[in-house]
Amino acid sequence: AAADLAIGAPGSASWERCTLGLPAVLVVLADNQVRVAHALTDAGAAVTAGWHANVTAASIGRMVSDLMADPARVAGMAEAAAALTDGRGTERVVRVIEDLVEGRGEA
Repeated sequence: AAADLAIGAPGSASWERCTLGLPAVLVVLADNQVRVAHALTDAGAAVTAGWHANVTAASIGRMVSDLMADPARVAGMAEAAAALTDGRGTERVVRVIEDLVEGRGEA
């Protein structure tokens, strides 16, 4: 919660980062992460370094340095990330499970 920027994959942890308003530099590790990387980048919540095999420590370093030099951009990314989620996903899942158990929902 105290971080200003994360480096990570565009997997399920992306939504946790968004809930915290934490912008990210994304490194794509699997095919199923490509759409998420594009969506987060298009939303302004992240920048994408690309496919892991093509990413180097130097390229990540340049991206982080560029972002550190532009705090207004990082702040905008944080706002964009926070706008994507409300942090209430767990509550919604629990409600659906409870409804299923109590016979009010469909499986």
